[in-house]
Amino acid sequence: MLNASHHFTPTHLQNTPLTYNAAPDIEEFANGVVHPTTKETLTKYEQLIEAPELREVWMKAMCVELGRLAQGYGTTKGTETINFMTHEEIAKIPGDRTVTYARIVVDYRPQKKDPNRVQITVGGNLIEYPGELTTRTADLTTSKVMWNSVISTRGEDTHAPTLKISTYAPHLIGTNTCA
Repeated sequence: MLNASHHFTPTHLQNTPLTYNAAPDIEEFANGVVHPTTKETLTKYEQLIEAPELREVWMKAMCVELGRLAQGYGTTKGTETINFMTHEEIAKIPGDRTVTYARIVVDYRPQKKDPNRVQITVGGNLIEYPGELTTRTADLTTSKVMWNSVISTRGEDTHAPTLKISTYAPHLIGTNTCA
């Protein structure tokens, strides 16, 4: 069992009372798109573009997302993740390929430079991938030991990198098709 008296507390925090706010500001976590007139929460892209006062903003957000996934749009750099196909090209998709669907996710993030967010995800339930489908994580005990060693060691600190998720997956090109 750990003895709390052996843990280091930074000098500037030693006389600081511990506080706990049991009722966090829910707006920080729930960033749904609220219709400016009806105050209805809109969760689907189709609902957003049906509203005349929201259509232009959310259609531009969709263009930015499609540009990001494709070859770019305006100042948004493309990732070459998707390519658009004609009906004739779709008809020629080989039978050993999986055709899936796109799911559109919308979110309003007021802290971002461009707060109107659209993300396109693929129907993962139809994708067959031969590799491992999990993200390896550390268990709770390993995490606690790591953080405790940093917190309780005088003069030590830790650095956690911020990673931007990349959607470019060249090893999957040609294995699945989204239509």
